[in-house]
Amino acid sequence: MLIYLVSLQDDVQRREELKKRFPKYYDSFKIIDAVDGRKLSAKEYFQKTAHYVKKSNKMMSPSELGCSLSHMNALTDFLSTDEQFALILEDDIIGTDVDIDKIINISKKLEKNALLHCGCQNGLSLVEYLYGKKVLEDDVWELSEFSYKYIMRTASYLVTKNSAKAILDYQQREIVLADNWYKFFTNTLIKIYFTHIFTHPTELENSHIEAERIFYNGKEKTFFQKLFSKKVFMYIFRKLKILVLKSAGYTRVFE
Repeated sequence: MLIYLVSLQDDVQRREELKKRFPKYYDSFKIIDAVDGRKLSAKEYFQKTAHYVKKSNKMMSPSELGCSLSHMNALTDFLSTDEQFALILEDDIIGTDVDIDKIINISKKLEKNALLHCGCQNGLSLVEYLYGKKVLEDDVWELSEFSYKYIMRTASYLVTKNSAKAILDYQQREIVLADNWYKFFTNTLIKIYFTHIFTHPTELENSHIEAERIFYNGKEKTFFQKLFSKKVFMYIFRKLKILVLKSAGYTRVFE
């Protein structure tokens, strides 16, 4: 199994921390020097994000674009190899060598049309919409397709050839955020599995992407702004959908 580390070339301290956390595996990590979207030319930035802005009516920040391009580079490299699985990691994950051992064991039981999301949902509010059924072993869930929209981050995930190709095929048609899993896999044969293995810092003041998200898209709306927006209707829809999922035997991934 290939292990890719997506990391900005300048983030030397993060790499050093990972070397301490993963003494067994670090030397076998294949480092993908992340694309620093902040250093792209204005022409390239606007060319690559114009379609996303038009469809979503939101800005994609330079760091978000860089993240998408970086993961595309890792997946492209993986598809050029003979390996059947690739674990993609970002340099701010929290975990150990034992965690990678667990993922290797799980990979042996996965089908070809699968993506295993390996955690890092701590601190996110949308985890309440993650519903699945326990499969393979107690700590692995097959997510409902409804939940694909609410699983976030690309800090740690395992791809097969089929799931990597599905992501790349979509991103090459139109670049979206790197964690738009529902766009990549909805109405496909790919299933998303989830396991609580790696964690992610909850303090995000050092996150390049989080800082730019606030700058480009503004701060979170107030309670009254949310109340009188379409989000309240989405909230009702989600609650009704969850009732349907529960009746079909799905349970919350995070209790």
